[in-house]
Amino acid sequence: FAPPVPISMSVLAYLESARINGTLDLSFGRQLLRSLEIDAVAEQGAGRDMKDLPENEVLGRLISGIGLNEDDKRDSFQSILNLALFLAIANEDPMVGYQFLKENRLSFFSIPGFKGEVYETMGILLDRAKPLGYSDGEKRMFQLLRDRLQILEGK
Repeated sequence: FAPPVPISMSVLAYLESARINGTLDLSFGRQLLRSLEIDAVAEQGAGRDMKDLPENEVLGRLISGIGLNEDDKRDSFQSILNLALFLAIANEDPMVGYQFLKENRLSFFSIPGFKGEVYETMGILLDRAKPLGYSDGEKRMFQLLRDRLQILEGK
């Protein structure tokens, strides 16, 4: 992809740097994973303790590649989900990740006047989760993400 792009390799480098420096909000990442597993726990009767989940596994389970399956409507939303996840866990304050994107020449956010509307898009995705085929757990995760990103409303 030619820059600017929604998420570049520099974002992954930022996440790794934040992980090493201890500023990555892994507790929120684990909270997101718990919201996904509530349905599985109800069915199977036991869940994994998320606080024991290694850092890389938290990131690996949250950040997903973008699929190219035209039949799966959900694939077209993975990019915005990854962006929302980055903003939510890059730091306890979502404005830190947002500021990184604004200063990153590889990001759309560096274009003067660009509005990513991640908060608003997460609200739309939350409202349309069921028709798009998302589970109740994923819908709960969208709610948590949207609430966390409220500070970015209008940006």
